[in-house]
Amino acid sequence: MKKLIGLLVAMVMIAAACGDGDAAALDDCDAVADATIALVQDVIDEFEAMSPTEASDVMSGVMTPEFEAIAARGDEIGTAAQTLECTDLDAMVAERADQLVADPANGFTSLIKEGTADGEDVLARLFR
Repeated sequence: MKKLIGLLVAMVMIAAACGDGDAAALDDCDAVADATIALVQDVIDEFEAMSPTEASDVMSGVMTPEFEAIAARGDEIGTAAQTLECTDLDAMVAERADQLVADPANGFTSLIKEGTADGEDVLARLFR
């Protein structure tokens, strides 16, 4: 679980940089924060589409092609965030957390949304 949370936090940082997946569009910290929120939403959507067994496998380190693509986008976003020196990125992402949609019946994805709103680097925690 800690490994998955770490990865999720890293992905959030990466998502902030990617936005719509176009690395050229990551030209300021606002674009990085927008990309991070989009990435977190992708993580939520992927987990909600999985069976409990599949989600457990991912949390144990078994990556699906979808999560590998998300992780790659996260790397791009993270690189942009570092290059732009986005020191307030967690706060910027937290301000956008109201854009996230998670099924209230899915406790796990609801926690991802709540953690993001609280300014936690949820993706890094999930995908360590």
